[in-house]
Amino acid sequence: MNYLRNPSIYFIIIAIAFVLHSFHFKFVCDDAFISFRYAKNFINGHGLVWNIGEQPPVEGYTNFLWVIVISLFMKMGFEPVMFSKILGIFFGLWCVFLTYLFSEIILQRKSFLNLIAPVILTCSSPFAIWSTGGLETQMFTFFTLAAGIIYLYEIQHNKITSLSAILFALASLTRPEGVLIFGVTCLHRFFHLLLMKRSLFCRKTLIWLLTFIIIYFIYFYWRFNYYGFIFPNTYYAKTGGGLHQLWRGCIYLKRFILFTKWPILTGLSFLSLFTSSRSILIYLLMLTISFSVYIVYIGGDFMKMFRFFVPILPLMAILVQEGIISLNQWFSRLINRPFVKISVIACCSFIFIISLTMEFTATLKGRKHPPRGRKQVARGGIARGKWLRQHASPDETVAALAIGAISYYSELNTIDRFGITDIHIANTKMPHVGKGVPGHEKHNLSYILSRKPT
Repeated sequence: MNYLRNPSIYFIIIAIAFVLHSFHFKFVCDDAFISFRYAKNFINGHGLVWNIGEQPPVEGYTNFLWVIVISLFMKMGFEPVMFSKILGIFFGLWCVFLTYLFSEIILQRKSFLNLIAPVILTCSSPFAIWSTGGLETQMFTFFTLAAGIIYLYEIQHNKITSLSAILFALASLTRPEGVLIFGVTCLHRFFHLLLMKRSLFCRKTLIWLLTFIIIYFIYFYWRFNYYGFIFPNTYYAKTGGGLHQLWRGCIYLKRFILFTKWPILTGLSFLSLFTSSRSILIYLLMLTISFSVYIVYIGGDFMKMFRFFVPILPLMAILVQEGIISLNQWFSRLINRPFVKISVIACCSFIFIISLTMEFTATLKGRKHPPRGRKQVARGGIARGKWLRQHASPDETVAALAIGAISYYSELNTIDRFGITDIHIANTKMPHVGKGVPGHEKHNLSYILSRKPT
């Protein structure tokens, strides 16, 4: 029976539960087909373009590295819809594992309590759902989490290498928000060096900085010369709402907290600031807070299973775990009774079970925009796209609202009526931007009609 004392056995159970949870919600959203279309055009020799031959090319994606990865597997003959799900679950599973490694390697604690964070993450419906959404969400989450863990390990052992910088760069090539994550990390490193009374510009630190800068500069230089804009086209299509956009972002944050509930307990992590691990947990809090502020600033997302919060869910899970452990230690010192430890953990576990059950039940019932509606949108686009492929002339143009699947399967020139993949519409000045659905507010009917769509 000694094997029951091995945490690895329980982690295997957690891993199986995560895979089953993810497959329960398996779907690929329509937006994923935008990336697939860019990948298809790329491997067919047309470049990273939306419409073949269109000039200037438009950057209607914000997941460069994901598009490249998908294109490589498409080149090898893999079908992107199924393979994107497999990749998403693969990276999601690694994220669950990394939350466990964080406790063992960074916090240097070998205990069954290290399983709290993986369990929280496994039970989170948004985390499971966006493991099969067909997008880059989990790959970005993996790179940021892995980079953060290696960074903390490096400063703990004063062995600054380029590995964490490379991973931060890969995260930034996967999503633009990776630059924000690296910027917050630089700020943390700056204060850490000040507190340790070490040189701010030592050779190792400069190499670490230059590694990220060189990798990202090469990508940015190519991107700017290829597309001609500082930001992706999606930025211009989705932003410009001012205070209305900020208010919409606040509502998005409120809905996330009310729906998931358990992140509220990240407040318990402030109890951990009085422990020897405070510098580590301050870093996690810095990342969590700054990323949340960024999400509010951009006005949230129209997909209401909280895709934008997924990259910080592992951080929140770790913070909640450490808050529970600190609360338990605090009560143990206050009330020296054997049952206190079990009681505190049991109460917190009960809270989690209730909140996660409510989250899961709400998702099953179809509230809060679960993948059911996204499946229907994608399936409709697939059917229409295949029909157009068979019946439309190759030189025809189609204008659509949900452009992903219909454009991927029809292979026709496609006009995005919301401007995500259209420079002209994305830069159209619109009144009342920020009051509507994110990414679905800009339009220009006269321009679309001038393109003579089918």
